[in-house]
Amino acid sequence: MMHRTLALLVKELKVLARDPHGLLVLFAMPAVFILVMSIALQDVFNDEGSVGSVQLRDDARDELSLSFREHLAGRLHLLPAEDAGTPGRDEILLILDDGFDQRLLALVEEETTAPALRLLAGNGVDGRSLQIVNGAIQMALGEALSDVEGDGEIGALLERLGRHAVEQQRPGRADPGAVVSSVQQSVPAWLVFGMFFVVIPLSTVLIGERQQGTLSRLRLTGVGPMHLLLSKVPAYLIVNLLQLMLMLAIGFWLVPLVGGEALSAPASALALLLVALSTGLAAIGFALLVGVIARTHMQATTVGGVFNIIFAAAGGIMVPRFVMADSMHAVAWLSPMGWALDGFLDAFLRTDALAVIALPITGLLAFGTVCLLLAMMILARRP
Repeated sequence: MMHRTLALLVKELKVLARDPHGLLVLFAMPAVFILVMSIALQDVFNDEGSVGSVQLRDDARDELSLSFREHLAGRLHLLPAEDAGTPGRDEILLILDDGFDQRLLALVEEETTAPALRLLAGNGVDGRSLQIVNGAIQMALGEALSDVEGDGEIGALLERLGRHAVEQQRPGRADPGAVVSSVQQSVPAWLVFGMFFVVIPLSTVLIGERQQGTLSRLRLTGVGPMHLLLSKVPAYLIVNLLQLMLMLAIGFWLVPLVGGEALSAPASALALLLVALSTGLAAIGFALLVGVIARTHMQATTVGGVFNIIFAAAGGIMVPRFVMADSMHAVAWLSPMGWALDGFLDAFLRTDALAVIALPITGLLAFGTVCLLLAMMILARRP
């Protein structure tokens, strides 16, 4: 059994080696996108308008809180908080508790350093967005105090408030100052896209073997559908890991040479590897399913390409998620590319990445397993 499995693996590696143009696309396409988009999106990620909506829960309902809300709405897009729970991954929740006016006035009079309001940020909110929101809050607080107290010296009010007015909380141990730059977004995003693009060469190879009778001859020798499909996994997983190393190298060294920011080292190299392996398995499982279902090379190319574009558009690959409308954020969780991107960003930005990547990894492995099982069932039923 081991000898047969090894022989099948060698066969897959030889097939890959005979298709240098297909391999070139898998490496060149994401590399070009990383270089282009890292430069093109620099202004988008540096733009203060990149902050999405801020959810506001006002339990105080006093004169000072109403004035504060009016001034803050002039700087940020405010939405009423849907519930009292913790914010979602890409959400910012601002809470004004009962007694907000008394605590804020006590801060101005330097009678206390207890915060007047709470700012809760999800794990996906980067440090630059938090800095922008904090700055808007500070100015709105000063303007509200000036309105209510009749003191026109906003600068003096802000100086007395200092940095004590806002209690900033973030779930887990994500670095509050961690910033998602254009290259930090582009490298994992287009790496994921490139990894899923193995659907084109893998599915076409599978269709070619079926049309040439290779699969039928292998099955006559006692090789079952499970071994036929599983033998392709290690070879293409090697390709995915090579893609990972090349795209990281481009982010670290090539992007800065063309005028972009250098990619920061991941907070957890082990988490990065686990997410890469899970993404590769999900991509290969999907490619095998397409290869088994499609009857022709054209069908495989069309179906695989269309689904990849849909996954990429919904998952925040082509357009950064913070640019999307709020209604689209939930759609991202329907895309396996979205899960993979979240996992990669966690591995780059979070010190507790190994604890928080469990959800995206579970989703990716479940997706890949379901695709692989369906492919085996369909292949087993075919003559």
